[in-house]
Amino acid sequence: MAGIIVLASGCGGSPSGDSDASASSSPGTSNVAKEVAYANCMHAHGVNVSVGSGGNVSIGSSGSGSPQTVQAAQRACMHLLPNGGQPPKAKQQQELQQALKYSQCMRSHGLPNFPDPTSNGNGPVGFSIPNGSGINPNSATYQKANQACQSLMPGGGS
Repeated sequence: MAGIIVLASGCGGSPSGDSDASASSSPGTSNVAKEVAYANCMHAHGVNVSVGSGGNVSIGSSGSGSPQTVQAAQRACMHLLPNGGQPPKAKQQQELQQALKYSQCMRSHGLPNFPDPTSNGNGPVGFSIPNGSGINPNSATYQKANQACQSLMPGGGS
């Protein structure tokens, strides 16, 4: 079970094979412009995305194709995002520390086997709940603990 998913995406080119790299290669290109170039690339790869006022990209809940289509588009468009779609190291470390606090909270609320977060240092922080751990995300204990600890998740659990 992945507890946290950070949008890290990927764009080697458009479906016609044209490179999208020129959209973000000029020096001084703003992060918002990079987000827009990423959104355009994702759209060209068949994924419904939108860019918010702060440049945050959201993948639409409908019309985005299969998970495989979204993953392929992300791999193809990631290079267009600021820092290649990866948060700065300091932010990654902050998210890992927040996720660790969430794990500790979950354990203190009746889930003693709840795992610590995982991260390879170059991407999203997540949780891997092993089979046989006795942790059932549908249980009342889990739901109550998650509600109590949600605010400790990176981004406040959003």
